[in-house]
Amino acid sequence: MPDQFPRPEEGKRGGLGRTSRSPRFDGAWQGLLRISFSNTLFGILTLGLYRFWGKTRLRRYLWAGIGFDGERFEYTGRPRELLFGFLIALAVLVPLGLLFSVLSVALAGNPVLVSALADLEGVIVLVLVQIAIYRARRYRLTRTRWRGIRGGQSGSALEYSMMALWWIFITLVSLGLAYPVQRTRLQRYRMRNTWFGDRPFEFDARARRLFWPWVLAWLFLLPSLGVSYIWYRVREFRYFSRRTYMGALSFDSDLDAGGVIWIIVRYAVVLLGLYAIPMMAVHMGTSGGFDQILQALGGGGETVLGGDASLTIFLDLAVLAVVPGVISWALLKGPLLRAICATLTVYGEEDFAAIRLGVLISPARGEGLADALDVGSL
Repeated sequence: MPDQFPRPEEGKRGGLGRTSRSPRFDGAWQGLLRISFSNTLFGILTLGLYRFWGKTRLRRYLWAGIGFDGERFEYTGRPRELLFGFLIALAVLVPLGLLFSVLSVALAGNPVLVSALADLEGVIVLVLVQIAIYRARRYRLTRTRWRGIRGGQSGSALEYSMMALWWIFITLVSLGLAYPVQRTRLQRYRMRNTWFGDRPFEFDARARRLFWPWVLAWLFLLPSLGVSYIWYRVREFRYFSRRTYMGALSFDSDLDAGGVIWIIVRYAVVLLGLYAIPMMAVHMGTSGGFDQILQALGGGGETVLGGDASLTIFLDLAVLAVVPGVISWALLKGPLLRAICATLTVYGEEDFAAIRLGVLISPARGEGLADALDVGSL
C-alpha cells in the first residue's frame, strides 16, 4: 500500500530542501545482554533492591549509545532518586490498598456495595496509572541532556490522566474505532508540553489521516495474529514523526513494518528456543530422564511431576520469569531502537547555542509511582 502521509513541505520548518541528518544508536547487543544479565542476577540476590541501580546503569548505556550531530545524549538520573520516589509511592499506595481491603471485608454482606467498591478501586488505579506514566516521562526528560541542554515537560499529570481515561472510555464504547483519536489526542498533549531547553515542540497531526489504516488493521487483527496492529503502529509512528516540529527543525521517518515484524519474530523464535532447552534440562534433571517426559506427553506411565514436582514447577517458573528480561534488550528493544534511529531524519538548522539550558522545574525524585505500579517501561 503506498504511503498516504505527506512528508515535510519544501522550505517549511526545515523541510526537504534543507540540511538533513539522522541519529544513530550504536549500543552493542553484547553490552545490552551483559547489563541485562547482571541486573537480573543482582536483582535476585538483593531481593529486588538493585533494580534502581540496574535501571540507571541501563539508561546511561542506552542514552550514551545514541549520537546526533556529533554529540551523545546523556542520562543524569541517580539511583537514589528512583529509590526515594518508589518509597514515597509505596507510602501512598499501601494504605490505600489496605483501606479498600478493610472496606471490602466490612461490606461483604452487600454484594452491590462490594461491586461498586471494586469499580471505584479500578477507576482509581487507572487514574494513578496514567498519572504515573506522565510523571515518569517528565522525570526522564529532565534527566536527559544533549550538548548540555536538558529536556523538560510542562502540563498537568492529572489533566493528562483525565484525558486518557475519557478517550479510553470513548474507544471502548466505539468498539475500538476511536483508537486513532485517542492516540493522536494524547500524543498532541504530550508533545505540546515537551521542551528542549526553552524551546517547545509542536505537533499538528490529525486523527482522520489514521482512521482508514486503523480500520484495516482492526479488521485483520485476529486473522493476522496481531501483525496488522504492528503494521498500524509503524504507520502511526511515521505520521506522528512528520507532524512534529521543534523550532526550525522537522522530522521524518521511513521505519519499515516488515523490518519491525522480523525483529519481533526473531526474538520470539530465540525466546522459545531458550525456553525449550533449560526447561527440558530441568525436567530431565528432576524427573529421571527424557523418557519420562515422553511418557507424560503420551499420557501413560509416571508423569514428570512426580515426587519432586514442587522443584520442577519452581525451576520452570524461574526460567519463564528470568529469560525474557535477560534477552529482551539485546534481541528486541535494542534492535528496535537502532531501527528507529536509523530511519529517522531531522531536517533544517537550529541555533542550539541560543537555546537556554532549561526553564522548567526539575522533579527532585524519580518515577516512584510508575515503578510501584510497574508501568511506563524504561
